[in-house]
Amino acid sequence: MVAVKFLVGLVVLVFLVTFAVKNMEPQVTVDYYFGYSFGPLPFFFALLAAAVLGALITMLYSVVEYVKLTATIRKQNRHIATLEQEMIGYKQLSPELPEEPQIQEEIAEPEGPGREVESPRESQSEELPAP
Repeated sequence: MVAVKFLVGLVVLVFLVTFAVKNMEPQVTVDYYFGYSFGPLPFFFALLAAAVLGALITMLYSVVEYVKLTATIRKQNRHIATLEQEMIGYKQLSPELPEEPQIQEEIAEPEGPGREVESPRESQSEELPAP
């Protein structure tokens, strides 16, 4: 995997270098508001500056979203801890409940074509006392 990342990085680097060499000749002047301007500078540098600025804005947005999600996770973890403490309190207050009887089911094969056999669960449910 490291070799693949290295090769992809190398291809991108070669592409950027050849693009920069081919676009050094045209000179551009970048004009801003209030009379500010930069230039003349090679076209590639203007494109590179725009790409870097876009990457920085995207990174800033990602950091803000990460902080929001982390805060949400912390809030939900605190709420879960509160609910768990509440559940422990309820368990301590309530009397011990008897465990439900365990019913083991056996799979019965039909005795003939079209004949249905009553399942063991149905026959046992009638024999159990009502709570």
